[in-house]
Amino acid sequence: ELIPLDFIMADFNNQKLYVLSIPKKKTIISKIGETQIDMKKRITAFGMGGKWKGMENSVKIELEMPTLLAPTIERLVKKTLQKNWKDKQIKDKNMGRGYTEWYDISPSSMKGIVFKSIQTLYRKDRLLKRKLKGAS
Repeated sequence: ELIPLDFIMADFNNQKLYVLSIPKKKTIISKIGETQIDMKKRITAFGMGGKWKGMENSVKIELEMPTLLAPTIERLVKKTLQKNWKDKQIKDKNMGRGYTEWYDISPSSMKGIVFKSIQTLYRKDRLLKRKLKGAS
């Protein structure tokens, strides 16, 4: 099986986890994701359509965390969201690429889930746990 070119070209020094928000009617919704590309380019690349067309300018970066663990943390966050907030998932294809990662929850709640997932990761991973205890 061939390795996708975008994976080979990815700049792992630029790996980051992000939380975004956008206003929706009287509330603010948020999105989890990870990327290696510049956040402004990433947001522009969503390709929003329908009632969301042109709303990329309203997207706010709530959290941009450089970490090589971004894909793992994102997976843990998504697992938590699917388990506890599945009914809050916004499944509007007009939101473009990554539309399944938008949830009708506040950005502060989404960030809370991110930080809880990081704690879980450090608690469960033996190497990271040892690093926390100061062992080398």
